[in-house]
Amino acid sequence: GKNVIEKLPKVISEYKSVLLLYGQGSIKKNGIYDEIIKQLKQTNIHIYEYSGIKSNPIIEDVNKASDLVRKNNIECILAVGGGSVIDSAKAIAASAPYSNDAWDLFTGNLIPNKAVPIFAVLTLAATGSEMNGFAVVQNEMLKRKDSFYSNFVYPKVSFLDPKYTNSVSPEYTAYGLAD
Repeated sequence: GKNVIEKLPKVISEYKSVLLLYGQGSIKKNGIYDEIIKQLKQTNIHIYEYSGIKSNPIIEDVNKASDLVRKNNIECILAVGGGSVIDSAKAIAASAPYSNDAWDLFTGNLIPNKAVPIFAVLTLAATGSEMNGFAVVQNEMLKRKDSFYSNFVYPKVSFLDPKYTNSVSPEYTAYGLAD
């Protein structure tokens, strides 16, 4: 609903660190980034950032972000974006507690029994990733795009404010409807 992001400090305050995950930077242009940072600064949470998630997310980004989570003992992930960002967050959350390559999730060589908690701020209504346990990522080296499912990667809370999708072009809104 309207201004629901104001509830972010309350739901995330139990954590000491967060990975703020987002795409190519549109959230900085449309003001969502500033709003998220304002809300996070109302807590004592340490903010780490990983940006540049592509609209067809790649396993290399997932592995780099998973390493960042492991190296810094990051306690939760805040995915701000559409399905690609949220799917990447799920793969990061599921692979970070392990030393495996994240692609092992997609081959079945890693079946997680825990994950880093995820929170999502939806900026593109399309895939339903903000409310399910599925993730789709591609491996450019193998020329594959695969999915995995886990009960452990459902977002704990998803923030859905229609104003965050206002900057989406009619073309991308149509793509989202098709998804």
